[in-house]
Amino acid sequence: MDVAEIHMLPRAAAIDTALITEVSDLVNLVYATAEAGLWNGGADRTTPAEVARLVAAAEIAVARAAGEIVGCVRVRQVGPDVGEFGLLAAAPRLQGAGVGRGLVRFAEEHCRLLGRHRIQLKLLVPHGRARFPADWFGRLGYRVEKTASVEDTFPHLVPRLAVPCEFHLYRKNSIERNSWFQLSLAEQGIHFA
Repeated sequence: MDVAEIHMLPRAAAIDTALITEVSDLVNLVYATAEAGLWNGGADRTTPAEVARLVAAAEIAVARAAGEIVGCVRVRQVGPDVGEFGLLAAAPRLQGAGVGRGLVRFAEEHCRLLGRHRIQLKLLVPHGRARFPADWFGRLGYRVEKTASVEDTFPHLVPRLAVPCEFHLYRKNSIERNSWFQLSLAEQGIHFA
């Protein structure tokens, strides 16, 4: 992989139709594979309008390699000392190359710099398929803090689901600057901007 740089998109980028479409298309491509068989009739994970709204709110970071967007993540505040990330996507051809891990670490560092001491993410998980996210996020220091039924949390999604699912709230309760990890990413050619 060429050098990847991770940075928050400026609010003004919300009117850049090509950029917004590129991010939206990347998210939908990644989630179409990750959530295959989850939804009745399939479903896009996001729209250009939603991505534009999130960029205008300064909640979207992107990873670029050779000028191309190769990943993205949404980062936001959800409580006085709690940050949250979601819409995590890495270009399929680069999965396993550290882009996703770099985006998670960027989200953590962004939240830490804003005074957040905890960070979380919510995942929709089909029954019996929780091992991958638990293993991957576990290696990054996240633990399942809460599990809830879709029926209780987002009942409007139930008719759209093709298989029974539940929500998992993953949380990391102490965000610390992790310079050894940033050094490791730098050695892989991934840099924070």
